[in-house]
Amino acid sequence: MDKIVLVIISIFFVIGGIDYILNNRYGYGEKFETGIKSMGALALAMGGILAISPLFGNALRGIVIPIARWTSVDPSIFTSIFLASDMGGLQIARQLSGGSIIGQYTGIIISSNLGATISFSIPLALGMIKDKDYDVFFKGIIIGIITVPVGGVVAGLMMGIKFQLLIINSMPIIILSILLVIGFRCSAYYMIKAFKILGKSIFILAIIIFIILGSLEVCSVNLPEGITPLSDTFKVVGRIALVVGGALPMIEAMKRYLGNYLELIGKKFRCGKVAISALIGSLASNIIAFASYNDINDDEKLLITAFSVSGAFVLGGQMGFISMMARNFLIPYIVSKIISGGSALIIAFYCIKRKSN
Repeated sequence: MDKIVLVIISIFFVIGGIDYILNNRYGYGEKFETGIKSMGALALAMGGILAISPLFGNALRGIVIPIARWTSVDPSIFTSIFLASDMGGLQIARQLSGGSIIGQYTGIIISSNLGATISFSIPLALGMIKDKDYDVFFKGIIIGIITVPVGGVVAGLMMGIKFQLLIINSMPIIILSILLVIGFRCSAYYMIKAFKILGKSIFILAIIIFIILGSLEVCSVNLPEGITPLSDTFKVVGRIALVVGGALPMIEAMKRYLGNYLELIGKKFRCGKVAISALIGSLASNIIAFASYNDINDDEKLLITAFSVSGAFVLGGQMGFISMMARNFLIPYIVSKIISGGSALIIAFYCIKRKSN
């Protein structure tokens, strides 16, 4: 099944490439170009973090393993909650779990949904949306986080993990959800500020590491043990860009040929064309969703934000990363994001209906 998904993407990669040669005659060439050009931005954001993730994982072992023994959860869950899978989350999870299947689960499923939200999506959105939208944004985020275990459990069962083990390792996510609700109720200002600082810190750290390692490699200096050369991480980044180069034309085709059906679904959820386009666009990147905030109403913002916690990137760069690093688990990855994102969409819609009544 994972091969079928990748073959479809590769077909659209060819379509986009041919249209690019034809000067974007059919509108797919532009999407193809955008995907390929993402390689530079991905390298800056991910290269340094991927390079030091083995070293970082070893450093964390002494901290998280005692906590894990005390709480009976896998140590990899503690880093997967805060790090995206393609920003070191998967590699570190594998290290902390000793390569076990539960480490694969937390590094692929939890990191790609919750970790990406905490370390990337929230800081990104706070720099894009207006202050007046913070309230509805964080309501959507909390709804989205609450449903992460729903798709996670299904994906875990598909990966052959016992139900009881999945429930135990979902407890930190549930506790985090409760703490977020309490935090935003008590002091939204400081919570927002904390997330901004977190996002900026991760970004600055990634660039500093990239600069240091890049300068050392240019001078052909041998790197310390435990650090992966940047040239090796570029293979991962390049693979992601290739997948995105096919995924973006595919999403463009979905918008065109499934537009009428999507509008009907949108009407069920009281979403206009702009909101539906943003929702579909978030399958590649939630940047598209947050960029549409000025053109949609509060109910649509809630729906899109709730969905994007898990649903975002399912056909974008994250999928490219998972297809490179853990291809056998590509389908559980997709299933988890669709189920959790869809569940969040339903809960958000229920909240809107309840408010209007």
